[in-house]
Amino acid sequence: MKLKQAALFGIGFGAPLVGAAGSEADWGIRFGAAVVTGLLAVALVPLYLLCKYKPEERRLRIGSAGMSTTIGDLSGDVSWNDVSEIADAADCIYIVGTSGNAMRVPNDAFASESERAEFLELARGWWIDAGSS
Repeated sequence: MKLKQAALFGIGFGAPLVGAAGSEADWGIRFGAAVVTGLLAVALVPLYLLCKYKPEERRLRIGSAGMSTTIGDLSGDVSWNDVSEIADAADCIYIVGTSGNAMRVPNDAFASESERAEFLELARGWWIDAGSS
């Protein structure tokens, strides 16, 4: 869940508290409850991300059709059409999905700089080819 989604979630639950029927004296209480609800939604995002984190080693394979990943007993496939960006950072390569999820491939996942460069070139090539087909 992204921060923007959490904020909208909080507003969605908090807004009815503000707009609920009642006397004007209750307005401050309802507004305060709405603010607290919104802040809780935003504050709980890191907890959600912590619960979703998978510390096990991830295996990644790429090919012309996309990539497949395995973490413990879980596995999944992602088509290059479902990738929105492949970013080259100093310490890693980010593969960002159209859903907003991202995979970080650290530099130490590669045996050498040339292997990293080859991975990046192949991934970007297949990704670009998928976008033009």
